[in-house]
Amino acid sequence: MKVKAVIGCVVVFMMAGCVPSLHELYTDDVSVFEEGLIGKWSMDKTIFEFARAETGKDQKPYYTMNITDDEGRLAKFEGRMVKLGEMMFLDMYPAGELKDVSDWYKIHMLGVHTFARVEAEKGKFGLRFMNMEKVGKLLKEKPDVVKHEVLKDGIVLTAGPKELQAFLVEYADHDEIYGDVGELEPYADPNEVSAEKK
Repeated sequence: MKVKAVIGCVVVFMMAGCVPSLHELYTDDVSVFEEGLIGKWSMDKTIFEFARAETGKDQKPYYTMNITDDEGRLAKFEGRMVKLGEMMFLDMYPAGELKDVSDWYKIHMLGVHTFARVEAEKGKFGLRFMNMEKVGKLLKEKPDVVKHEVLKDGIVLTAGPKELQAFLVEYADHDEIYGDVGELEPYADPNEVSAEKK
């Protein structure tokens, strides 16, 4: 089935240069939880806050994520860690409510997943998101490597979780689909630092 029009969250992710996916990356057999990621981190001027989500008795834990940009705008996500072989990936899905938009606009919004490879070493973390331009080039050369749709503003992955996992494993060590690593630095609140100096 062709995806003819996907707007809202898809457009936002495309504008940011990320590659959206209609389906999740995680399945129960590869879902993991990394305690070391809990806390506040900064990447450039963006603040990432990871907390453990409350789950049912038999459910695997996941993250609630608050991402605040350099203008103070907050975005809320569910984050799930996926381990494929020795590699880890973060699956992000929007969790916040839409405010200040009409109901007509809301019914046209479609939540999507985005994935980042997690670089972890001795308590340090980095995120390497798939790059729209690079993935577009790869899929133009090899259109059968993963199911997708080409839209006016970019690409949307339409493959299911297992196919997505195989795709990311195959290209995990390639610069063909990833942007640069964004390092997560432990966040120090400037207000708290100022108070300590007084």
